[in-house]
Amino acid sequence: AEWPLRPGYSLPIYLHFAYSNSQNKFLSFKTLTFVLSFAFLQVGFLCIFYYQYGWTFLYESYLYHFIRSDTRHNFSPYFYLLYLQRYMPQSVSYLFKFLCFIPQALLSLIFSLKFYQNLELCFFMQTVVFVSFNKVSTSQYFVWYLWLIPGVFPKLTISWRQGLGLFLMWLAGQALWLFTGYMIEFQAKNYFLMMHFSSLSFLLINVLNACILIKKADIK
Repeated sequence: AEWPLRPGYSLPIYLHFAYSNSQNKFLSFKTLTFVLSFAFLQVGFLCIFYYQYGWTFLYESYLYHFIRSDTRHNFSPYFYLLYLQRYMPQSVSYLFKFLCFIPQALLSLIFSLKFYQNLELCFFMQTVVFVSFNKVSTSQYFVWYLWLIPGVFPKLTISWRQGLGLFLMWLAGQALWLFTGYMIEFQAKNYFLMMHFSSLSFLLINVLNACILIKKADIK
């Protein structure tokens, strides 16, 4: 998984250890062990690979993601804006790319605080919002949250018809986007504004599906 997901996952795990099972201890042996082991592994591997590859590793693995933009069409709601930012001053462009992280970070924090007692649901929602609000989002990114569904599904009070409806709505959002992608890539048509609309529609579908799943979740 992308490295920004690791600290996102670590917070609900910490809260789960601290406040689940009637412990209510912000600092305990379990939480201290988790924090130290997480920090040791993250810093340890960073130092090892930095020693091996230097600045190239640090930039390509971490820093590049803050300023990355993909001006080829993709599912991201920011695609069209990033496509147009080529004509902006570089300082404004970098600021915009950095601000794109705020929705991801804020929603991940909210889900961590609200759903830490249900880690499967928490991880699923965090990954959905990370992929949906990412600056670059392609089809293979969907696998990041699809594989978490088996862990979430047993805790949902949802009928198979409702689940099928959500899935078909998700596919319809992709189909609309793929049509515009086909018109741009294979027919050389100027469908960029329609693609922007289809990207925003797909984001809306993902947000709506997430809200429905949260409402149907058996949160304990």
